[in-house]
Amino acid sequence: MGWTETVGHIAGTPDEFKMDQVALSAVNWNLVPLEVGASADLEVFVKSEAGVGSESELLGHVTTFEPVRFHPLTGAVTEASLMVKNPRNTIGKIVYMFHPYSVTVRGTIYYNTWFGLVEYAVPVCSVHRVESADDITSASCR
Repeated sequence: MGWTETVGHIAGTPDEFKMDQVALSAVNWNLVPLEVGASADLEVFVKSEAGVGSESELLGHVTTFEPVRFHPLTGAVTEASLMVKNPRNTIGKIVYMFHPYSVTVRGTIYYNTWFGLVEYAVPVCSVHRVESADDITSASCR
């Protein structure tokens, strides 16, 4: 399972910050399905690219997102959504309400075999420069 650094759409309101069309890719060599997204430990940061503040602001943590399933002996790319509900950082909210800005997502996504027998962890680190809700350039932090 891998994290591909692409996001198709980002939207933010004072109560919610959401990243849609987040691409997850995997080749499942197991004989049982893998379910990804049951748990995660991700931090989401925003930083203004318009000269308003120079620090990255922590918006919040993502601990779960909508699970996706990868079937046995197949390779696939599927989409998921990440959401920060009620971002705690007021400066961060101001930053993402205006463009341009960058979003950094880093942490770990956990996934299990379908029966939950074995848990795996995948490190995540990606930066997304947002010019508008649908104009996003993505890259790896590594």
